[in-house]
Amino acid sequence: MVAMRRHWLVILLCVWAGMARADVFFERQDSVDESGRRYAVLMVLGQITVADADTFERHLKTIRKEKLRLVDDSVWLQSWGGNRLAGFAMGRMIRRNHLATLVQKGEECNSACVWVLVGGVCRAAIGHVGVHRVVFFEPQYRRDLEWDLARRDRALKRYLNEMDVPLELWTIAHSTPSWGVAYLSDIRKRIYGLYTTLPAEQERRVATYVKQTRESKLDVWKQLRQREMALNSNQPDDADYQPVPCSEQLLLTQPGQSSESGTEDLEQVL
Repeated sequence: MVAMRRHWLVILLCVWAGMARADVFFERQDSVDESGRRYAVLMVLGQITVADADTFERHLKTIRKEKLRLVDDSVWLQSWGGNRLAGFAMGRMIRRNHLATLVQKGEECNSACVWVLVGGVCRAAIGHVGVHRVVFFEPQYRRDLEWDLARRDRALKRYLNEMDVPLELWTIAHSTPSWGVAYLSDIRKRIYGLYTTLPAEQERRVATYVKQTRESKLDVWKQLRQREMALNSNQPDDADYQPVPCSEQLLLTQPGQSSESGTEDLEQVL
């Protein structure tokens, strides 16, 4: 029921955001976590523009200043793309702030949105994720067009390396026409690390958790593995793979008890 309410909430938020002509949505929630930290929603919606990167940075400063906790401990993504440089900028901000990213079931994150997605220290790309090659919205007659395209490709490759994403993702994007979208299968998402936490981040989180709880590292791994198996017990193969929520992967919530306390009151956002 929570997932269903959340799905319809996102649709309503998109309508609201479209009317307000805002593509980065931020809202403090009335609910708090077990330590008293107030929840907040931070979401990238619709078309990504250069101005959105500045808005996103401003909201992150507010989150840090007020010590807010994001619902699902993640930046929510639902965008068909836009300006790739703005996508790079937001992805880097997410990485510097050690935040996770989430594409919810039934939602889409395409084109430049994917560059925001990969910035997460944990990524849960449950919804549809699609890529394609660079888009020019005006006819191109320049003699240096090949050079410009090669320059853009080099920039994307550097960014993917920085975000610890296999360059196979660039290959798929580069091979897909600007007017098309290549959607990633569940198995490709797993290969590209779009369902998991970055290795160094996970090691740091586990070390902190073990120190605080006195549990053994082996027990923590066992809990996470059992949680993954429980989420996918009815799946005969990799189809419809359900990742362990990033709140649990990052050990911000005990495995099996995802941070969903904030979702009950999300309808108050409107």
